Amino acid sequence: MKARRVGFLPRLYAFVYLCINYGLDPISAGAYVMGALGISAGFAGYKFIRCKYEECCDSEWIDLKSSDLEQDFTHNLYGQHLVKANVPKALLRHVLNAQPKKALVMSFHGWTGSGKNHVSQMIAKHLFKKGAESQFHHLYIGTRDFPHEEEVNKYRVNIL
Repeated sequence: MKARRVGFLPRLYAFVYLCINYGLDPISAGAYVMGALGISAGFAGYKFIRCKYEECCDSEWIDLKSSDLEQDFTHNLYGQHLVKANVPKALLRHVLNAQPKKALVMSFHGWTGSGKNHVSQMIAKHLFKKGAESQFHHLYIGTRDFPHEEEVNKYRVNIL
């Protein structure tokens, strides 16, 4: 059996009937209902309006240009064949997942001058609208950000 749509007048009649039978003032009850609808519409539109002016984690602010990233790696990255082969695929796989369970975290290790920060800057440039200035891009340099081994617990708290 197919469900039948109920029009406006039967709903209005049911609303007035409930108000009269349960001792509610129809005008006050209507004002409460309209107020609740207005508040819920305001909450629903908040994210839309906020994300127009402020960086959010959505497709307007995060847009992976995978082919541009691969081209940038090819022209500006030397001796990092593992990065060239794996990073674009991992980024694309993460971005295409509509509801990832975890944030994407990449940790690059190597000697000084091997290109870790350079790769991070290139990824940010091709992933975020604001590039490396994005609030979703964090670059930690061990010797700068964690200089004292005895303060590891303090550093953990600050990262989280």
